Amino acid sequence: MQITLTVCVFVKGRPSGECFIQMSSPERAFLTAQRCHRHLLRERYVEVFQCSHDDMRLLLRGGV
Repeated sequence: MQITLTVCVFVKGRPSGECFIQMSSPERAFLTAQRCHRHLLRERYVEVFQCSHDDMRLLLRGGV
């Protein structure tokens, strides 16, 4: 299983609290999202939203 993780940071290098995870299959992504959405990961509250690769690139470039 291949997973790609992209962590977003602010201009000064601090983590923004957002990240993108690309998974090897849509089914695996769906099951993981269902398991993790609105749960705690250590002390962090996690929300999971589906987006396309184009959406991710737009957001990483500062788009809305």
